[in-house]
Amino acid sequence: MDLLLDLKIPSLTEPEALAYLQAHLPEEVDSSLFTSISPLILDPTSTVRSAVLSLVRAIPSSSLAPHVHLISLYIHSGMTHLAPDIRADSSKFLLFVLKAEDADIPMQLVSRSWEKTLHCFGSLLGWDLASPPPPGSSIPAGSGNWNKVGNATSIDRIAKAAGHLDALSLFLRLGLSENLTPEMQAQRKVPVYHADTYKHLIPRNATTPYARLGLFVEGKGRRWTAVSSTEDIGARYQLLKSMLPGILAGLDSGRRQGGEIGRKCKHLIDFLDKVNSETEKLQ
Repeated sequence: MDLLLDLKIPSLTEPEALAYLQAHLPEEVDSSLFTSISPLILDPTSTVRSAVLSLVRAIPSSSLAPHVHLISLYIHSGMTHLAPDIRADSSKFLLFVLKAEDADIPMQLVSRSWEKTLHCFGSLLGWDLASPPPPGSSIPAGSGNWNKVGNATSIDRIAKAAGHLDALSLFLRLGLSENLTPEMQAQRKVPVYHADTYKHLIPRNATTPYARLGLFVEGKGRRWTAVSSTEDIGARYQLLKSMLPGILAGLDSGRRQGGEIGRKCKHLIDFLDKVNSETEKLQ
């Protein structure tokens, strides 16, 4: 790790080096720090991942905002990682981004990586979002990844699954709800336009008007990209719509499992049903 070499204290372990950096953070954090610590989100050692999470929490929001995209790439990799412990910790980093004080930080992730994050949740929770069960069919309670989230005790697995659901719930609520914080509302105030502006705007339902040309797609079989045009709630809902049956099937499986997982799944199902109902009325 270059971090230890930069510190010139080779006797320190990686967690100790990260703790040292946290204790000596400058007011303005250099971008090289994010380049060094972001890959450690995927470190095989839990103490290193915990130290990275503690460090990024201490970084000022003003320094963090320009690097959300870089951090999100490693969070997505963590959500689909082969190692169960790394997958389990990925939601901690995701929740940190979604709960950031600067409203721009979570909305960067929501608007720029909406589709990819949803697909990563499908992998994380063991849900088949591409080929959901037929309408009216049922899947066994507790199926998916509810019993494979961790490799320790049952209580530990439940806690990790609950963390994934908390992250999914907050992500969906930020992306689909108009009940935004005052800071977010201030950022989304509509400016005054010329009376004829509407004549020259791209239609709202055409957020990717040139997608058919395939100018920015790598390969014909690619289903989604890291950056999607989902700047408004309508566009995000349209992308969610095709995955909604698979998400609801997975949540229903968790609901029937009962307990803390069941309650969280039930609340999220109710929210998605409400969003779906309100959206259908507008169409």
